Amino acid sequence: MKFFINFKLAHSVSHKKKENILISIFDFIFPAIEKFCGNNKSRAHYISIAVWEALYNSALHGGTAEFLEVRTGLAYQKRLIFLIKDNGNFYQKQAVKKAIRKKDLGKLRNFKPHEKSGGYGFEIIFESKPKIKILKGAMCLIWKKACGQ
Repeated sequence: MKFFINFKLAHSVSHKKKENILISIFDFIFPAIEKFCGNNKSRAHYISIAVWEALYNSALHGGTAEFLEVRTGLAYQKRLIFLIKDNGNFYQKQAVKKAIRKKDLGKLRNFKPHEKSGGYGFEIIFESKPKIKILKGAMCLIWKKACGQ
């Protein structure tokens, strides 16, 4: 299973409308996460929170003064791969890439934390234990399927 969702919004769109769009996208994505995780509800929970955090961060921080554009996708067979790219430059920064690679939460909390996560967004993502890659400004979260699933 594989799909991609792209959306572009004017900067003037309200936070409520953005949140409703994110909820619709997440509602579309969640069944694939659930199917990938099978009976492991805890794993589905942590992966869902990581995906939601990445979506929310892009909507909150990933735009320019004129517009927000987010491209996201999900694919799975033996692995679940979620990718997200926005028109911000957060994942282009070498300091961010290095902090993510080293899971340096102290450094990551210094990059534009938002009120809802209190700066713990990446800690939330790390808890789901994905392999994280930053490729040409896109963040890829990759989860391996557990043995026997």
